[in-house]
Amino acid sequence: MIRAGEKSETIQSFAETPAGADRGSKASADAAPTASGGNADGGEAPKVQQGRLALAFVNTTLIYCVGAMAILGALDGGLRGQHDILYTKSMLDGFTAIIFASTMGVGVLFSAIPVFLYQGMIALAASGIAAFIQQELLDEIIVQITAVGGILIMGIGINLLEIRKIRVANLLPSLLAAVAAVLIMHGFAS
Repeated sequence: MIRAGEKSETIQSFAETPAGADRGSKASADAAPTASGGNADGGEAPKVQQGRLALAFVNTTLIYCVGAMAILGALDGGLRGQHDILYTKSMLDGFTAIIFASTMGVGVLFSAIPVFLYQGMIALAASGIAAFIQQELLDEIIVQITAVGGILIMGIGINLLEIRKIRVANLLPSLLAAVAAVLIMHGFAS
């Protein structure tokens, strides 16, 4: 509440604007981007636009890489040459990419590169993985990676809903920690 004799900041800035000038909000003038990416007054782009490409890239990469189908499909393709899971996953990812691209922008397109590398490395290393790791241990690793990945996806959901800012990309080493925990627990059980 404004007391007698005090001016609110909005009223004061409105009163100080020259009579011939546009008396619209300062925020609308600040938010008008120019062709160079800055604002009309020479400032930086609005905070909403900064990092939009990176946000779309990180979120969609995590969503596409941490699911069970990404791991199982690549292993199945590498070990048995059966690519049915990868075909199904690619259809699902394609439809979700269309939806994400309509809301997040072109950063979704760039997530295809790490997904290709991630699944390709798993498929190429599948025979080596199968030679060194027993099937029951491999199943347990997949279960734990999927569980941790589900928690990471929940963090992405919280970010997308803007409930709280969680730096999901900083939590990616937890996937390796899940694998290490399974190997350690298996070592103690043996």
